[in-house]
Amino acid sequence: MIESREKKPDIAQYCQSLVAAIEQKLSRPLAASVRQAFLQVPRHIFISSFFEGKQLHVAPHPCDEQAWHTWLRKIYTDEALTTKQDILGLPTSSSSQPSVMAVMLESLNVQPENYVLEVGTGTGYNAALLGHLVAHPSQITTMDIDPELICLARPCIEHTIGEGEMVLTGNGLLGYTPNAPYDRLIATGSTLPIPIAWMQQLQTGGKLVLDMRGRLSGGLLLLEKPGHERAIGRFLPEWHHIHFMSLRAAATDEVSPCLPKNYQQLPLQEHVSLTPHDAAYDCASHFSSYEQFRGQDNAVNLWLQWALPEVFIKWKGRPEASYAVVTDARTVVTIARREQGIEVIARGERPLWSNTLQAYQDWCSAGKPGWEAYTLLIDQHNQHIHMNHQGIHRMFPLTVIA
Repeated sequence: MIESREKKPDIAQYCQSLVAAIEQKLSRPLAASVRQAFLQVPRHIFISSFFEGKQLHVAPHPCDEQAWHTWLRKIYTDEALTTKQDILGLPTSSSSQPSVMAVMLESLNVQPENYVLEVGTGTGYNAALLGHLVAHPSQITTMDIDPELICLARPCIEHTIGEGEMVLTGNGLLGYTPNAPYDRLIATGSTLPIPIAWMQQLQTGGKLVLDMRGRLSGGLLLLEKPGHERAIGRFLPEWHHIHFMSLRAAATDEVSPCLPKNYQQLPLQEHVSLTPHDAAYDCASHFSSYEQFRGQDNAVNLWLQWALPEVFIKWKGRPEASYAVVTDARTVVTIARREQGIEVIARGERPLWSNTLQAYQDWCSAGKPGWEAYTLLIDQHNQHIHMNHQGIHRMFPLTVIA
């Protein structure tokens, strides 16, 4: 049930506390228009339940005052909240972290006269914020592949900002031609490379912000289209740790890729045991745990994303004895810590461990570039990543991985 549109005073206070939390996270004031949007659009309207792990929390009735205020304190924190899971318990939709939403909205620099396409409606909270930034809600088109999410989001959007937004079920990777061209485009899910349809539907002079991410790495990227058939994108500084769910072309698509069946039975390609004295040890150590992979040297993951776009990684085993599985779906490399060091076994069609080690060493030779070294270049026919670091230049073509 959606509560009365006339906000109670305590809801306004919760909105103010959320803005304060966002500004504390960013260590600066929000842009005035974005700040006002967060103050005027209540988040709790869009979240009737969320998951912590596999436990589902459901909003209490407002008549239970203590439970209601406990609920609101949770909703109005600067945290992402998972709002839907699949049958395996994997998240398929969430309400994004508000500070991340704020940074993306500020980067878009939405003007009152702009027409905007949002891909990934989710709860509808971000669509409502967008509707507050433009002159009229009819200037916003928002899409989601999941019809259930659209049915839930539409009345919440209309309740908070009024009627007019076009709220659609569909494959957002194809954009929405009837309302094109758009001055701004925002994706609340990750994808790589940039869909051609988005480039065609984005107005010259337009801006796009998204989590451009493959299977190994990525980050928030702002893309600008200065010419009809070309665009330039750069990663937003200090926001590479953000990880959105992947956009899906169909609601039934798998959330994450699967390992080959019976991969332990594939033909042996490589088998090495490494100690800290071996040159390849640092590379193997990087993959030896989730914490290490996402840790201090995670800039290498972005290089590996460009050099080995077909590769993905999973962690198997118990938390106290986990091991990495690196694969391109045809070859599988297991990387596991042993008492004397690290054991690496590659099975399948190619020496994937050697390929991975070579890419790691290339990154080291290039001076270990980070996110600031890369620029996305798009023309009529191609998308490339240009790396420029310490006088070293390199081009990586972006390819679609099925």
